[in-house]
Amino acid sequence: MPPDEPAIFPVAWAGETQSKNWLHLAREYTEKFIHQQQIRAAVGKPALIKDEFFLPFMQIIMQALPFTFKDVAAAVDTTIKITISPVGGTYYLVKQIDNWQLATSPQGNFIADVTIDSDTAWQLFSGSMYTSVAVEQANIKGDASLAQIVLSMRSFMV
Repeated sequence: MPPDEPAIFPVAWAGETQSKNWLHLAREYTEKFIHQQQIRAAVGKPALIKDEFFLPFMQIIMQALPFTFKDVAAAVDTTIKITISPVGGTYYLVKQIDNWQLATSPQGNFIADVTIDSDTAWQLFSGSMYTSVAVEQANIKGDASLAQIVLSMRSFMV
């Protein structure tokens, strides 16, 4: 499949009505990853929290952040920093004039800084953990209401 051609099915959790093949295929990766995690948890095996598997997973599911924030008003260049640690990366969500966008580097002052451990992140963003539980486990600095929205993101259809 040509990665930049239109996909047969859109990735709704990323807020798209038309997706490219790369995101459609990436969604398939995330679903297989989550099923693997759930099976491992059920049989008492450790989660696959390793750069080679978990980092691509997080990069894909973070595509849902701008859509999660679509109705959140903020000043242009408002930046939210999200860190998934020890594996998963750091992401910056930046308010643009008409929308929110993911960025690879900070664009302004952080109004909120959210750090979530890797094991919590996969469970939370897949709907396997309640936001109320994740709030207790997350390290939140700055605007708690924006951090709460980060923690409400779901990157899978439920």
